[in-house]
Amino acid sequence: NMGFSREVYNRVGGFRDMFAEDIDLSIRIANAGFRTALYQDVWVYHKRRVSFRKFYRQVRNFGAGRIGLALLHKGSLKAVHTLPAVFVFAGAMIAGLSAACSPYWLVLPASYTLLLFGDAAIKTRSVRAALLSIAAAYIQIAGYGWGFISAAVQKIILRKNPNTSRALQKGYR
Repeated sequence: NMGFSREVYNRVGGFRDMFAEDIDLSIRIANAGFRTALYQDVWVYHKRRVSFRKFYRQVRNFGAGRIGLALLHKGSLKAVHTLPAVFVFAGAMIAGLSAACSPYWLVLPASYTLLLFGDAAIKTRSVRAALLSIAAAYIQIAGYGWGFISAAVQKIILRKNPNTSRALQKGYR
């Protein structure tokens, strides 16, 4: 959630029709010399998607959007933004190693899953919520990571940059 004056809006041009448009706008506001602030004591409730499929699509677009931001704003990509992509690669490697070498490689994802379950069960006091949190966590990390990887391959490696409004609208459904 953000607020800004008409002067700020007019100077930076408002939102662009792209993924991660809020982050892009924040970067342009700061680059234009305006002061920005984060109010940590303010609560904002986001309405999440109503299905895991829609949630996956949303977080995949977030990952793809991070690549778009990196191309628009040099220096905006940080190591932390790559971690979900690392998770996707590590997951594929662990699956391959457990199938080819030893099932003991599955201890890593099993431990992570148990930690997710335990934390959610304690915080929500609900087994159902704890089970759903496992699915949500894996979908969030894998979706973001896969969107990041796909966009990096398309936009950076293959140098394809579909910036038409039709291509952008596909992800909003």
